Amino acid sequence: MKKTIHSEMKKIAQEGAELARITGVQAKKVSKHAIRIMKNPSQVQGAARTAARTVVADAIQAHKSVRGAASHLSKLGKGFAAGVREGVRDAKKNQK
Repeated sequence: MKKTIHSEMKKIAQEGAELARITGVQAKKVSKHAIRIMKNPSQVQGAARTAARTVVADAIQAHKSVRGAASHLSKLGKGFAAGVREGVRDAKKNQK
C-alpha cells in the first residue's frame, strides 16, 4: 500500500515539475519578446513590457505557494517546487 502511494506521489511530482517547467519556458519566451520590444520604446511596447513582468511575477508567486505546500507534501511539493524554481530561474535570467 505504502509503495503504491509513494509511486503515485512520484508520478504527480514529475507531472507537476513538467508543468512548472512549461510555465517557466512561457515566461521566458514572453520576457525575451519584451526585451526585443524594449529597444523600440512607445506606448504599445510599454504594455508588452508590463505583460512580461506580470508573467515573471506570476511564476515567482506560484513558486512561493508551491513551497508552502511542500512542507505538507514533502515529495510531491519538492518535485513541483523544483520545476517552478527552474522556470523562474530561466525567466529571471532572460528578463534582465
